[in-house]
Amino acid sequence: MTPCGMLNTPAARPFEQGFTGAWEEIVEKTAAISLCPDCRECELRGTCTNCAAVTAAETGRFDGKPEYMCRLNQSYRRSIRTLADTLAE
Repeated sequence: MTPCGMLNTPAARPFEQGFTGAWEEIVEKTAAISLCPDCRECELRGTCTNCAAVTAAETGRFDGKPEYMCRLNQSYRRSIRTLADTLAE
């Protein structure tokens, strides 16, 4: 059992320790995962799709900063702004 289909860690073994025990272990270990301070404190966080799985896949660690996600989010925001401006005309 993992907290996300994109993560292979943290993991628990429900068939060995029971579902409840595995679930509690996953919840505890997942709560300990912390994104980098830049991401946690970013003013654009509300529209960012970065998560622990993306961060780990791109940087090899949970607290890394996948810079391309910043660029992707900025591009997404520009596109939404352009669409809103077009619809307002």
